[in-house]
Amino acid sequence: MAANWERLPDDRAWVEVEYINSYAVFMGYLSMAIKGLGFLVLTWATVVLLGGFVSMLHKKDFWCLTSITLVQTAGIFDVSLNEKLGYMGDAFGGLMMAIFSGVAGELTSCDWGPVLAYVCLIFVAFLLLLVQLVVLAIILSPLAIIYVLGIFMSGVVSLWRLIEHDYGGNSDGEASNLAPAMETLYYLALLQGVIFCYRFVLGRMGKRLPKAMGTKDSEVQVVLHNYLCETRRGCEKDLTFAEGRNLITYAVDKIGSNSPVDCISGVKILYAWL
Repeated sequence: MAANWERLPDDRAWVEVEYINSYAVFMGYLSMAIKGLGFLVLTWATVVLLGGFVSMLHKKDFWCLTSITLVQTAGIFDVSLNEKLGYMGDAFGGLMMAIFSGVAGELTSCDWGPVLAYVCLIFVAFLLLLVQLVVLAIILSPLAIIYVLGIFMSGVVSLWRLIEHDYGGNSDGEASNLAPAMETLYYLALLQGVIFCYRFVLGRMGKRLPKAMGTKDSEVQVVLHNYLCETRRGCEKDLTFAEGRNLITYAVDKIGSNSPVDCISGVKILYAWL
């Protein structure tokens, strides 16, 4: 696979690396803000509202708070849509392979005729696949949507309740604090949803960053894109991940990987500076 590696960015300037690292750190701050707001929403909903005002809540608000609380328990630990979708796709593919391999193993061990065995194999596999699709459509698909887009849905629900503004709390006593407490929760969840959408849009735009740096070589763009993705994922877990990181350290990490493809990629990147 030939490539014009001499057209890789000059490491003496580090302009491209600076842009990518700054972008990754900013995305890390956004992820940290989303997780922090998620902890605030979860704490406020469970301790203040469901704990102190649960008997005063209308049914509409009770179910809204319950759904927001359940969504936050999944969303605050991982806010990366791409990784979530990738994990779910791998899990579904593995499930299908397990079904077919299990059925094939059972039927091929029988002493039936080959034609009857294959007919039974196809029939049983089709039934199992049909059952799995029904379960996927009725149970797993809604759960997957909530898991992937739960933070966004939480913001939409909060915006709807803020517009409706019919959660009571106008009487004297403890109930007078219900409306401000509800508004605080919904504003926090709405702010989290807005930051989540902004981070998603910025993530889409970030994919064009390697191309916008001026290089037209496709393989150079691939190197920069992979470096950007790994640096961004690292900064989402640790904001100091980008400190001292550049394409050379990235290549050294690749060489130390257990994957032969990563090792070859790292050697090629280092060879470009020799």
